Amino acid sequence: LAQRPQQIEKRASVVPTVLTIDVAKAKPLPHIWQHLAQGGEVPIPQLPSVIKEVSALSPRYIRIDHIFDAYQVVERGSDGKLLFDFTLLDKEVDAIVKMGATPFFSLSYIPSSVADPQNSDRPLYTLWEELVRELVSHYSGRQDKNLTYVFYEVYTEPDLFGKWSVSVYIQLYEASLRGAESASNTHTFFFGGPAVSFFNSAFIHTFLTTLQERKRRLDFVSWHVYDPSPSKIANDAQALSLLMRDTPSYAKALKIVSEWGPFPEKNIWYENIFGAAHLVATVTRAFDAIDMLFPFEIKDGRAI
Repeated sequence: LAQRPQQIEKRASVVPTVLTIDVAKAKPLPHIWQHLAQGGEVPIPQLPSVIKEVSALSPRYIRIDHIFDAYQVVERGSDGKLLFDFTLLDKEVDAIVKMGATPFFSLSYIPSSVADPQNSDRPLYTLWEELVRELVSHYSGRQDKNLTYVFYEVYTEPDLFGKWSVSVYIQLYEASLRGAESASNTHTFFFGGPAVSFFNSAFIHTFLTTLQERKRRLDFVSWHVYDPSPSKIANDAQALSLLMRDTPSYAKALKIVSEWGPFPEKNIWYENIFGAAHLVATVTRAFDAIDMLFPFEIKDGRAI
């Protein structure tokens, strides 16, 4: 005789799980994302109108570029000497300070007043050196804006804007460094580069090894990342660590992605949950690899 099928039911047993958290071994969460970047959009200045909104994000540093060509900080007098006016840039910096943040200056671009008459993409280096000295004196100087721990980054995307070779860029870096270090009575500040448009390993390696050979100061290494992969920044940082084995002088240099996002152009990701998910996924992968990330940008507008 065929047996009737029987359904056997048994209640699942429950075994309590005990979680033990040793807070003494907990490490502070590195807030690598608490930095923002603003481009040289017009009208200038951009940030005073969003102080309340940005303050709510508790930013630590805000990066601004186009400081030399958009903010009209310098011109040549009839006698050929440089004249400085930080009025417009001060308004941007004052907004940054009111947000509770510190400025991160990208030393860009080449203003006509210091440009080489034979090549407008290159400066007259003695004048550029003077320009950087005045900027550092104004913002990091104890007798002027009196700001501490300001970052100064030499140029932005030199491999893209002007197609600078690494040797030409190093010439600009060294002139900038001479200007910065000749500023007197300043607070501690940070100085670095090269802010290339992507992780160009050949460019960065030559930059690092040349500076080490010449015993030049380098507080941080910076580059830009626009890529939908949330692992790209962490992978770049790992590659940089390998390059830096050849330059032990810069073992403690900060790793900074001074512009980043999923795409370099306008994209729907910036308007929906995909952009937010990309940000969170990127940050979680980069915690132990990167010191500072600067999402680009706070306000969009018409580029200069």
